[in-house]
Amino acid sequence: HKILEEIDTDRPLELEHEVRRVVRKVATSALLKQHHDSLTRMIVDAMQTPFGGKLGDVCYASVATKDRLAEMDFDMALTSLRSKVLVSDIGKVVLKSLPSTDVLSEYAEQLSGQEFDIPFGGLLSGSIDAVLRIRPNAGESLRLIITDYKTNKLHTSGAAHPMEAYAPDKLV
Repeated sequence: HKILEEIDTDRPLELEHEVRRVVRKVATSALLKQHHDSLTRMIVDAMQTPFGGKLGDVCYASVATKDRLAEMDFDMALTSLRSKVLVSDIGKVVLKSLPSTDVLSEYAEQLSGQEFDIPFGGLLSGSIDAVLRIRPNAGESLRLIITDYKTNKLHTSGAAHPMEAYAPDKLV
């Protein structure tokens, strides 16, 4: 995360040099020092990969530094426990909102079950890896995009095909 936070994307022709500079500054452990070249190449490739979908050819490297808010902490008040909202109520709302083919519909179905008739309320705290302000296409309105870098382990230890956990359809 630290590397992506520090990269200045305002000079796209110098992106590889900038990434290398930040990699050298941040990845200082003995283990990582020997991999600076491959880390630099991997990060440049990831930053130049288009987001796709409704965002088209926009990529992380094309987002100006001023249009990127890194590590945004938040505290969000949820409903009061006195309101008698249940976790299963949230599942029902999500289920009604999603097409049956959506990747989250099975989860929403489970969340709607009686086993989730649990009182819901309190305070939610967390951190968003980055909020990006982008204009997907000329003439379109600016959009705020919430991003998660997915630098965490997604596969199960001992999985026969661990890379399947990182397939594009699993990351969106």
